[in-house]
Amino acid sequence: MKILFVVTDFGVFGGGERVAANLARALQQDYGHSVGILSFQKITEPVPFDREYLLMKTSLDLNLYRSNHIKKVAVKIQSLIKLKRFLKTQDWQIVLGIGTYPATILALIQSSPTIRIGCEHASLVSTPTVWRALRRYAYPKLDHLIVLTKRSLPVACNLNKNVSVIPNSPSMPLFGTVDVNAHRVLGVGRLDVNKSFDKLIEAFSYAVKDHPSWELRIIGEGDQKNALQEQIAFLGLDRAVVIQPPVSDIENEYRKSSICALTSLSEGLPMVLLEAQSCGLPCVAFDCDTGPAEIIQHEKTGILVTPGDVTEFGKRLSELMGNVSLRARFSTAAIKSSETYSEKVICEKWQQLFSDMLNGPLK
Repeated sequence: MKILFVVTDFGVFGGGERVAANLARALQQDYGHSVGILSFQKITEPVPFDREYLLMKTSLDLNLYRSNHIKKVAVKIQSLIKLKRFLKTQDWQIVLGIGTYPATILALIQSSPTIRIGCEHASLVSTPTVWRALRRYAYPKLDHLIVLTKRSLPVACNLNKNVSVIPNSPSMPLFGTVDVNAHRVLGVGRLDVNKSFDKLIEAFSYAVKDHPSWELRIIGEGDQKNALQEQIAFLGLDRAVVIQPPVSDIENEYRKSSICALTSLSEGLPMVLLEAQSCGLPCVAFDCDTGPAEIIQHEKTGILVTPGDVTEFGKRLSELMGNVSLRARFSTAAIKSSETYSEKVICEKWQQLFSDMLNGPLK
């Protein structure tokens, strides 16, 4: 079958984009489907996770990152018009909107004969009012809605009559060769307000006082980059904190780290934690409404911290930085825990959903 993934920005190293790339690879290589990826945002080269196996990878050449309110509204209208036109160019059987923005725009294209599936990667439990209103209007129009966690299911069932829970799978196989002796904390994700890397930098500034040989490396792009760079300079952390663009070999970055940190205000099921644990990387994360607690087993594979408590985050981060035996114990347990989210298990769920929808029972 012909399957199209629609993402916000294929050039930014976000979790939704990595999910689309990894699932596309598995569906094409293991199941023989023809798969393409379409980005709303204009694709910059090189694409961080370019994949030669894709039937198609292209963009609608839009600039989503506008500061002017009127221009932001205009680009959303353009997104709807351009996506509708694009879907008429090829006979896609199934189109998946990965994330709130693509899923919402896809839902509004009601005349398409294509099966439209929205994949909600954000939290449905804690979400801004404007997005709650958009979901209530748009999501009932989708043919099917996917959420990542069981905690999101009650809310999702009020948005669409056809809902399934399919979690993400990490992008790399279990290998467990991280260097627990490395003095590096890793943060990965889009540099936006919700990911709140400013809180991670602040927490690290407390922890690094007791562990001056350690480094914090943040990998990502986004509209908060300049503000974060200014914060790093203000705190005098220029030599201890590095922000670098997305890389094609994220697995290697996990290998060179010994702790993964996540300070998001809200999450669906964070890809970075799944990837980190599959690599045997101990994690410290804010225990936001959905996501981290379904991945991290507190005090067994990592540490969960009260959301927004930067001081406590810094203390727990420092504790882990100073205890190599604890990092080693968490690492071993994390690999074992990750088997629940293996690529084979998750892809079978998607394959079954596609088969059911094409055969009609869920439509």
